[in-house]
Amino acid sequence: AIVALCLVCALVGGGFGGVIAGSLNGDDAQPQTTLNQENTPTTTGSSVSNNSSGEMSARDIYYNLALKQVVGINSDITTNVWGMQVQGSVSGTGFVISEDGYILTNNHVIEGASNITVSMHDGTEYDATLVATDSQSDIAVLKINATGLTPVTFGDSDSLSVGDLAVVIGNP
Repeated sequence: AIVALCLVCALVGGGFGGVIAGSLNGDDAQPQTTLNQENTPTTTGSSVSNNSSGEMSARDIYYNLALKQVVGINSDITTNVWGMQVQGSVSGTGFVISEDGYILTNNHVIEGASNITVSMHDGTEYDATLVATDSQSDIAVLKINATGLTPVTFGDSDSLSVGDLAVVIGNP
């Protein structure tokens, strides 16, 4: 009876709070959202359009670089939960580091994994083999049977300063 009374009080109080908040904001306070659909630009390999300062826009980074370099990683895992074997799936992200199919990802994405699959931007999927892993730095290297891939270009973190724009792109 006490639990039921608490639930009724919570529902009534929530309802009155919503009515009061709605009346304070008024109908004019509702934000209007307009969605504009743009055509997706055609990827053209490594061609990018720079602005006058020589920096790429986030759009250029995504469509001209990351789209072909970032991959999705899916795997099956078996883990121990309170003494019981539990099977599940893991989805993560990685990126191409060589033209001949080496992929860099996080160790926690593939730790204890089997049936590792790498998905490319065009929907192509490859079975992956675990090459190396380091749990302390949370890094893992996979290998897929592919050639002619577009590897990521590593930047120089020493040239960054606090407040510089950073773009992080992942697959999942």
